[in-house]
Amino acid sequence: MTTPTDRALFVVDTSLSCDGPYRGLSGDLIRAVLERDPTIREYAVMLFDLRPRWLHAASWRTNDEVSRGETLAELERVYLEGATSFDAVLSEIEQQREWLMMPASTPTAFLISDGEITWGQERIPELLRRATTAAPLRWITYELGTVAANRSLFDGLSALGEG
Repeated sequence: MTTPTDRALFVVDTSLSCDGPYRGLSGDLIRAVLERDPTIREYAVMLFDLRPRWLHAASWRTNDEVSRGETLAELERVYLEGATSFDAVLSEIEQQREWLMMPASTPTAFLISDGEITWGQERIPELLRRATTAAPLRWITYELGTVAANRSLFDGLSALGEG
């Protein structure tokens, strides 16, 4: 039996390394996950490059056709930045833990990235050691590109929680 997702946190790389043929994949993946998993009741989208930011307000959105359409339209208009800091993502999850980690419902985090870290802490063991709030999340990682630039990031996140 599969554990219901309930809440999905999409963590989307918006650095320049995700431009070109990979640009539209983030939206395609988000749409596919939200439409194909009927157990996802709510979702949020965090974008990251040098800094994290929320596609919409830092709160949960209802997984319905209208919200998905708004999300995908906004995602198409996102400006890509140059550098990538995953340390900033983990810090933002820590800062937003009150609403992200609501009692009785730990979200599933979907990382959509090439894994390339070009700013901040790059050593994966150190990053993950400090990821106390992100540790309970079930991480599912999607690699953009033909080869992940940082396989140890994907493996480390997947091993953190139940992922």
